[in-house]
Amino acid sequence: LKYNQLLDILIVNKLISVNEKYSVGNFYKSYRVETDFISCNFTDFEIDFNKIYSNTRNKSYWIEKYPELTNLIEDCYNTTIDLSSYLDWLIANEGIELKPVLDKGVLKRRFLNKERIYQHFNLALKVNLKNLWFKLSNEGRFYSSISNLPYTAVDFIKLYGNDTIEIDIKNSQPLLLGLLLNNDKYMKDVINGVFYDVMANELGIERNEFKPLCYKYILFSSKPLKSGKIYNAIKKVYGTLIDDINAIKENECLAKKLQKMESDIFVKNIGKLKISKLLRHDQVVIKNQDELIVKKFLVNEYNKLNINISL
Repeated sequence: LKYNQLLDILIVNKLISVNEKYSVGNFYKSYRVETDFISCNFTDFEIDFNKIYSNTRNKSYWIEKYPELTNLIEDCYNTTIDLSSYLDWLIANEGIELKPVLDKGVLKRRFLNKERIYQHFNLALKVNLKNLWFKLSNEGRFYSSISNLPYTAVDFIKLYGNDTIEIDIKNSQPLLLGLLLNNDKYMKDVINGVFYDVMANELGIERNEFKPLCYKYILFSSKPLKSGKIYNAIKKVYGTLIDDINAIKENECLAKKLQKMESDIFVKNIGKLKISKLLRHDQVVIKNQDELIVKKFLVNEYNKLNINISL
C-alpha cells in the first residue's frame, strides 16, 4: 500500500481521524489515533518515582551479601504482581476495614482509603520494577520486599508468570510457644487454630483485635505480664499458662526464641525445597501445582516437633 492508501483505510475504519487543529496553514496534515476501539478500561494512578527507584542495589549485590539465600532471592526477582487486577480490586474495595494495628499501645482500626490504595499499589509496583531489598535477622528471619507487601496484594502474586497460592500456619508462634510449656488445653487450642478466637471471646472483642494485643503484650514484650484484662482472661481460660510464660521471660527473650524456632522451619528447611517459593515469615507463596508438596513438607516438619497440624 502507498502511504495515502493506508491513511484512507485507517480513516474509513475509524482508527485515526484528521486532527483539524494541526492541519491548517503551514502545518502538515496531522492525524489523531482513535482509542474507542480498545476494549480496555484505563485508570489514571499517581506514581511516586522517587520511592519506586529509591534503592539502587541490584540482585548481584544481594546474592553476594546473602549467598546462602540465593534461591530465595532469585525467586523474589522472578515475582510480579498482576497490577491491573490488583488496582481494580483496590478501587472496588475502597472503604473496607483492614486488620487493626497497635499505635502507641492503642488498638487502631484501619480502612482502605485513597492514601492506603496509593501506598499499597506503589509497593506492588516496586516489585514489578525489581526495586527489591532483603534482610536476614540474627534469629534467621528472612525479611524482603515480598514479606513487606500488604496482605491485600498476596492474591495477585505471580511466580515465574504462574498463578500462586498461599499456605500459612494458623497461630504459628503461639503454636511453637506450646512446645516450651506444659498446658494441654492451650496446646489443643493452638493446634486446632482457635487460640485467638477463644481469647477474643473471653475478652469480648474480635479475633483480629486480640491478635495484635497478643503479640505486643505476650509474645513480643520482654516484660512479664502480671495484671490487666489480658492477664485475667488467660488466667481464667488456661490456668498457670501466663505464669509459665513469665518464667521464660525472666531468663531469655521469648520473641527472639520463637522467631528462631519459626525461621528454622521456614527459612532453613522449607527454603531449601527444590521448588519456587516466596516466604512471608509463617506463610509460603508457591505455584498452584506445588500445593501438595509444601503442605506435606510442613506437616512433616511439625510432626518432627511432635505437633500434629492439618492444612
